[in-house]
Amino acid sequence: MSNEKHEGFLLDLRDLKASRGWKIIERVLKDNIKDTENEMFNEELEKDDPAEEMKRLSKLKKERAARKTMLKLPDNLIDIYKDPVNFEKDFDPYD
Repeated sequence: MSNEKHEGFLLDLRDLKASRGWKIIERVLKDNIKDTENEMFNEELEKDDPAEEMKRLSKLKKERAARKTMLKLPDNLIDIYKDPVNFEKDFDPYD
């Protein structure tokens, strides 16, 4: 990938982070993370069926982790790709 394309890709990611649309997505993800945490930590444990409770908590933990990953995605991509060494020679992020 040319330096020009590489810089353009990083600029696009930085523009994404600064956009109003990303701010909305960020707010929604943070609200969803809070809701999931409330479900995980503030609900009474299901004492009748511990196995079902463990499944429920496992599902909520996975949902929370996925949302946190999505929240960090632009920063993670910027960190990975700010060094041109991480790009394959023919890599094009827009393909």
